[in-house]
Amino acid sequence: TPLFDDHNRAYRLVGTASNISDRKRAEEKLATQTQRDRLLNQLTQQIRNTLDFDEILDTAVREIQEYLQVDRCHFAWYVEIEETAYWDVISEVQAPNLPSFLGRHAVEAFGPLSNLMLRQEILRLDNIADCAYPNVRQVLQALGNRSMLVLPIFANSGQFGIIACIQSQAVRPWSDDEVELLEAIATQLTIALNQAELYQESVSKAQELEQAMGELRRTQSQMIQAEKMSSLGQLVAGVAHEINNPVNFIYGNLSYAREYTQDLLNLVGLYQTHYPDPHVDISKEADAIDLEFLMQDLPKLLNSMKVGANRIQGIVTSLRTFSRMDEAEYKAIHLQDGIDSTLMILHNRIKPKSDRPGIEVIQNFGNLPKVECYAGQLNQVFMNLICNAIDALEEARNSSQMGDKSPQISIRTALLDDQHVQVAIADNGPGIPTAVQARIFDPFFTTKPVGKGTGMGLSISYQIVTDKHNGQLECHSTLGQGTTFLVTIPLSQTPNTRKR
Repeated sequence: TPLFDDHNRAYRLVGTASNISDRKRAEEKLATQTQRDRLLNQLTQQIRNTLDFDEILDTAVREIQEYLQVDRCHFAWYVEIEETAYWDVISEVQAPNLPSFLGRHAVEAFGPLSNLMLRQEILRLDNIADCAYPNVRQVLQALGNRSMLVLPIFANSGQFGIIACIQSQAVRPWSDDEVELLEAIATQLTIALNQAELYQESVSKAQELEQAMGELRRTQSQMIQAEKMSSLGQLVAGVAHEINNPVNFIYGNLSYAREYTQDLLNLVGLYQTHYPDPHVDISKEADAIDLEFLMQDLPKLLNSMKVGANRIQGIVTSLRTFSRMDEAEYKAIHLQDGIDSTLMILHNRIKPKSDRPGIEVIQNFGNLPKVECYAGQLNQVFMNLICNAIDALEEARNSSQMGDKSPQISIRTALLDDQHVQVAIADNGPGIPTAVQARIFDPFFTTKPVGKGTGMGLSISYQIVTDKHNGQLECHSTLGQGTTFLVTIPLSQTPNTRKR
């Protein structure tokens, strides 16, 4: 500050002098600390906001490279599978003129450098030319590195990774503050990694629990349905047995009754021939009972009774075939027998009635060998699929969706190759929408009104075909044209693949 005399001339300068280098160093340290705190706070905040470790890792690598102004910063996992070990670089930021290290690199490619990093300690090389390990120095110089700082990352699961900061264009001495910062970042990344692992583990456990609960519900439903089918099978078998005895008695005696009746009618004919003028009482009784009509109609009546008995025998046989209570659970059968028995049981729903025409069933059975299967369960599949076809046709007919088409169900069997057979059950109904097709095999999913279905029929059928018979159950449907279900199963199965 100048001092002036009376003539306004400066005659003295007054001032102070001090050393500001300490203040500048303090300001620089404060700025560095602020920037370091900002970086750590940013990582900490991101860890709190997301459990995606890869996203956190990308941010950390980018921020470290920008903060330290290094030529390359990357993160790599050490992976060891059986006898193969490699470094997997999954995140990297490097100078534009440097090649990328992203990807897998065999541990052997880095030779002694890998051994040094696998010590899982901080590796600090201010000047690689001064490295105490000649073989390591040779590898690093071949990679074009001049300074290197490596910090380990550990996961609770035992996984091991590294953060590497590399200077290629000039020697970079690493300060203690920089090493301390990277150690703090490594600690935050370790926390993030462990949190991500815990979250992923909890998600996996939740998915496993949900899957187990779904499987439990399906198993429970299948057990209930199996118990119902078992009870129904026992009931059907019992009823069939009880019906079979009197029917056999009636059927066995019908032939004798017809024979005896024919003998009596022949005797009456002889009387009419040799005694054309009977007593007046006999003539009156003959007129009263219409003897001529009786003699003509009685044989027809007995024939009708025989046809009816044959029909009952066929129904009983179908019931026993469907229930399979009198056979071993797993054996070789003709699939056509099960289909025929199912159609016999469903005959009342298929035949014409007074208020509607019947459903035409077209059968095209190939020449199939016997198939090893659980016959009763496979018959249940045929029952569910044919019932669904009948339901679809009846619903379409009631809602006038059939138009001029006559309702039809086509059943075809074929030998696909020397190991598999296929049963196709198709209808010409309205078809199934695409969105519904994706869920038709889900348990409890149904498009039928309340009281018309539980949504378990197709789900159980799918389980029977796929799990019990190692086969496939497919659905192909086109709106307005119809639906086809394809059941494909092997001809035989090894004992190890059979499931009860």
